[in-house]
Amino acid sequence: MRNFFQAKIFILILISCLIDTPSIFAQNGQPSVPANPAVTPPAVTAPKVINQSDGTQVTLQTFFCPQPNELIKNGLYWGTAARGWKSYSESFDNQIQSFVGAQWIGINVGKMVCIYKGNLATSFPITLQNDTLSIAPTGGLWGKDLGGYRNCHSTNVWDCPFIVKTQTVNIQQIYESLDFFKNKPNPLNSNSDGQ
Repeated sequence: MRNFFQAKIFILILISCLIDTPSIFAQNGQPSVPANPAVTPPAVTAPKVINQSDGTQVTLQTFFCPQPNELIKNGLYWGTAARGWKSYSESFDNQIQSFVGAQWIGINVGKMVCIYKGNLATSFPITLQNDTLSIAPTGGLWGKDLGGYRNCHSTNVWDCPFIVKTQTVNIQQIYESLDFFKNKPNPLNSNSDGQ
């Protein structure tokens, strides 16, 4: 757990240093990712639903970090009006200048952290996360697994897609499998008359 926090702090400090020195990622003096790319969002696809033999359904849906203009400041914290993205660190920045990348932290399944640059040159990056677990990201500009985390360096949220897996459970089947309720009337069954 200690290594996890050390890695996160190191990455955040590294990113904050690189925000003002993009030449580290540059080739021939030109940034590898344009500051304001004219990239259209990828085609939105319907969630993929998989029916499993045990009666559950698994849904896979592609998501992206919020656009910088979606972020709202409440007191000293940043967040979104929808989708539950919020910062846990205070920020004196009054504006979000740009998206600078994302970091996924976990083993197979983990948390997504979206990273933004504020308007103050001396402030730390603004990091947002939500309570949704996501599968280890691949594709886009995601880097390789660096021992429990992956980075996506881009100024465009569309370059850092991630997949959220949700599972719908068959409540009826769970209820029936509980030993305590064997041979007793099922309150979930509408045909049960309580006998």
